[in-house]
Amino acid sequence: MQRASWLESKPKAQQAHRLWQVSLAAYQGAKLGLLITLAHHLYHAMHGVTPGEEIVAHRLLELVGFTVGGSIGLAAIAVLYNCFVQARSC
Repeated sequence: MQRASWLESKPKAQQAHRLWQVSLAAYQGAKLGLLITLAHHLYHAMHGVTPGEEIVAHRLLELVGFTVGGSIGLAAIAVLYNCFVQARSC
């Protein structure tokens, strides 16, 4: 006797992929950007690398850049995923 998986036992209507929330993906991307910034700054601190220009402006620019970049990146991935799941062209 073969046992059916959990997904196979669900009705077809419930097996459909759920759409991703773009706002949640953007928030998660911002958190990912902050984590990457932290790792980048810790790497520089451990190896004694200091930027030649003003250090506060340099770090703040990286913080904003990685955070905004991560937010836009994951939001774009969520939009593309939703487009493919809904089987329409975007």
